[in-house]
Amino acid sequence: MMINARILATAGHVLINSNGSHLKSVRMQFGQNGNYVYYNTSDFKSYIYRGGYETDRPVEGDYGFIVFKDNTVSKYTGHMGIVTVPSKNDTLYTAGYPGDKGYYYMYAASGNIVSMENDLIYHNMDTMGGQSGSPVYIIGSNGYPYLVAMHSSGAGTVNIARRLETGLFYWLRDNGYLG
Repeated sequence: MMINARILATAGHVLINSNGSHLKSVRMQFGQNGNYVYYNTSDFKSYIYRGGYETDRPVEGDYGFIVFKDNTVSKYTGHMGIVTVPSKNDTLYTAGYPGDKGYYYMYAASGNIVSMENDLIYHNMDTMGGQSGSPVYIIGSNGYPYLVAMHSSGAGTVNIARRLETGLFYWLRDNGYLG
């Protein structure tokens, strides 16, 4: 999910090969519906994930961002706002491409925050392998979506998402990514 005109938020583990090596390329497909893809690209400037995540992968460090050269992607996809401190009473939403459904169709789910820590949200939305990095968002009072976390793991009754909490938000802002 795009969080501004040039930044896509995802899970860190989708940006690293299973052997811990850096990805040489990333192919992103937006709006897939079977064999149809609304927009796709592999043209990005850089990507960001927690330092040392190649070998030390705590769930608290499972965040990543793809930085695009310009705002071309967001012209096609739009982007979400960000809420760094969600309310435990907020209804959560997610949408992604679950592996048990073949990865080719987007499925959406809603649910609730089961518990929350500084870096993590435990939620009860229905997710499955293949949805890592999917947005976990709320709908604001203005009707627009606001990212609160990136889905990280789980395929049971309680799943985990890495919050886009205040510290991570300020790091992105202070390093010029949210300009």
